[in-house]
Amino acid sequence: MNYISNRLIEKFSSGPSEYSEDGLRTTRDKIVELLGSDYEVFLQGSYKNDTAIYDINDIDIVAVRVKNIPKLWDAILWENIFDDIQKKILSFSLYSGKVIKENKCIKLQLQKKKADIVPAVRHDVYEISRNGFNEPIQVFDRLTQRVINNYPKTHYDLGAKLNQLTNGNYKKCVRLMKNFVKNHDGTKVAPSFYIECLIHSYNEQIFVQPSIESFYYICDHIANGADFNMQFKSVAGDAIGAQDNVEADKHFKLFFNL
Repeated sequence: MNYISNRLIEKFSSGPSEYSEDGLRTTRDKIVELLGSDYEVFLQGSYKNDTAIYDINDIDIVAVRVKNIPKLWDAILWENIFDDIQKKILSFSLYSGKVIKENKCIKLQLQKKKADIVPAVRHDVYEISRNGFNEPIQVFDRLTQRVINNYPKTHYDLGAKLNQLTNGNYKKCVRLMKNFVKNHDGTKVAPSFYIECLIHSYNEQIFVQPSIESFYYICDHIANGADFNMQFKSVAGDAIGAQDNVEADKHFKLFFNL
């Protein structure tokens, strides 16, 4: 095993600095204020789930439309919801010219920070039995015109429980992997969510050892393990499609055999 200093391990396994968090909180609070009572607004993604790397500069925000949902017969007019969120964000003069409507979100691009605001609605039938949350919520892909079920609160809950069981080593290992992927020749192996799913797919006993040893074990298993053909388990508790599993396996395997 090659030597890595404790200082580097601490840096790459730690979350964002207090300075970074303060700036992101300020942006979040302003967005909550602008969207008002028509929306239930909460965080999701790496920042919310405490798996963000130390130099994070972006946040993912869910905006669930809870009042006056625009519909044509029974069909939700998603484009109207996107437009409404964009209009509300642009009502703040300092955000003028910095808001873009993308496939699944409204993106706010500031000088040093960015926020992806994801329009959503409640599913007609909640799966309340899953940890007591009113999920799934539904989000919309404008490019494919597809409605997608999403479980952000379940995601947070499952990750927090595993992290508690492993004395914090699970999330440290996720951050180590994210930093490794990010800093390796700029290779884009997989979305951040899939990296977290990869780590979450391992048995909790892997994380009993220090986080750097768990990280080494997983890297070695991906590169050299004859049995690495993992069926990724979504950290959000929902299903990952078979094709997505095949693609994720292939990308991780190729990356670790460079």
